[in-house]
Amino acid sequence: GINAEYMGVVLTAERGGEQVTVQFQIPERLEHDVPCEELEIPFDVLLEKGSNGVVEVQCKTCRQQEGYDVDTLAYYSSKDRKLAKEESAEADFQRDRRYQGPWLEDLEGDLQDELAGFLEERGITSELSRFIQRYVKEVKEPAEYRNWLKGLKSYLGQ
Repeated sequence: GINAEYMGVVLTAERGGEQVTVQFQIPERLEHDVPCEELEIPFDVLLEKGSNGVVEVQCKTCRQQEGYDVDTLAYYSSKDRKLAKEESAEADFQRDRRYQGPWLEDLEGDLQDELAGFLEERGITSELSRFIQRYVKEVKEPAEYRNWLKGLKSYLGQ
């Protein structure tokens, strides 16, 4: 399902007993003069399976090429599950203080390929990356802009 409250968007699905959550938002400076496929938009993937904890994968859509880049992959034990999922400045601070794993571009090619296959099995694909780019540029940002105009009109009309 899609939850698009505020500037953030959350996509959720279940695959093989695993909860897959993808989160992204409109970048602070959306480049209006570039095509959708050239937008670089960060997104997070949270993978949860039973009491096995949470895997967080930080990614971004690619500019001018198919697919997406994976920056980091972090594991949170079941006792740290809340920290992995919480959206707050304090949680961000605590996550930033933890080891987030290596930069995945520094891993050996075979391991990178295995990770790509692992994510693809969970629906994290080039098509998802393109969807995020199109959704932000063609749906989410225009809707936020219209809401902003309505609010401003309401204020100025008073």
